Amino acid sequence: MSRIGIMHLVDSLDIGGTERMALNLANGLPRDRYIPYLCTTRQDGPLADLVRADVVRLRLRRRYWFDLGAVRRLIAFNRLNNIRIIHAHSSSLLVAAAASLFRPRPALVWHDHFGRFGVETRCAFVFRQLLKHASGVIAVSEPLAEWARRKLNVPAGHVWYIPNFVSIGEPDDSAPNLPGVLGERIVCVANLRPQKDHRHFFELWR
Repeated sequence: MSRIGIMHLVDSLDIGGTERMALNLANGLPRDRYIPYLCTTRQDGPLADLVRADVVRLRLRRRYWFDLGAVRRLIAFNRLNNIRIIHAHSSSLLVAAAASLFRPRPALVWHDHFGRFGVETRCAFVFRQLLKHASGVIAVSEPLAEWARRKLNVPAGHVWYIPNFVSIGEPDDSAPNLPGVLGERIVCVANLRPQKDHRHFFELWR
């Protein structure tokens, strides 16, 4: 069975949840079934050092909101490598949607990481247009999944809620140098933003 080429598309590899998930998914794809590709539409970042050596890289270096030259480079790369699926993360959707319309017409999957949901609103009309030919939407929270179903009119069977996950590396038995008592520490991994609700987290453990 020939392996399927999957392109993960993300704006950058700066430190953040969206970027980390794009990296984890590209690194973790089963190599016997898929050929992993990872494209940054704008720039690399600190997480670039963690990309596995067998992940094929593409850097578009787009300069504007819609950079036609960057889209053309992505289309050419897709044709050359017979990319069958574009997995677009967050705001890379525009570039991915445009490229998916051209041969080899890869299936488009959008991964919605919008962490400011509930404190900011987005124009559903724009996303409905970009997702007209999409094969599905992955949401990192149930409210985002419901937004895709109700506001974007994506069929329920094509919307999947998949929480962010931690990629487990090689076992390391050495104890980390952290404050507190070994075995009684609690670690919270999240950006310091209002929607992460750190205040209630700390109040719970007071």
